Amino acid sequence: MNRNFDQYRETQIKTASPGRLLLMLYDGAVRFINLAIKSLQAEPKDLEIAHNNIIKVQNIITELTITLNMEKGGDIAVNLKEIYSFMRNHLVEGNLKKDANILIEVKGLIEELRDGWREVVKKEEGFQENQVSSLKNINIKG
Repeated sequence: MNRNFDQYRETQIKTASPGRLLLMLYDGAVRFINLAIKSLQAEPKDLEIAHNNIIKVQNIITELTITLNMEKGGDIAVNLKEIYSFMRNHLVEGNLKKDANILIEVKGLIEELRDGWREVVKKEEGFQENQVSSLKNINIKG
């Protein structure tokens, strides 16, 4: 069962648009930060699980930073880079202090960016679907 899921996930990643891949990264960051927060709010705290999941979020934020195109992205790319830097610094602080409240603040930023990006992807995919629908209506028989 796990092998089938891994194959499905691999296919999903290989066939995804760049926009969909970024959305997957944001979704992963939300999932891992939720696990970290839950681990820090548990009694007793599970520090190892929290640490491991915070590191995963940091890795995703690093990947998001690397994917920025500073030349084409202009002010948006500059602002995103600053936000990602802020999040990464707060993740380190939250991990050192084992403070769920710091992680909750970062989670809010990630969710806001993810939700905005989700709208962009929906519009992009809707546009592509409309193009395909238009092509279906073309009479090529003459």
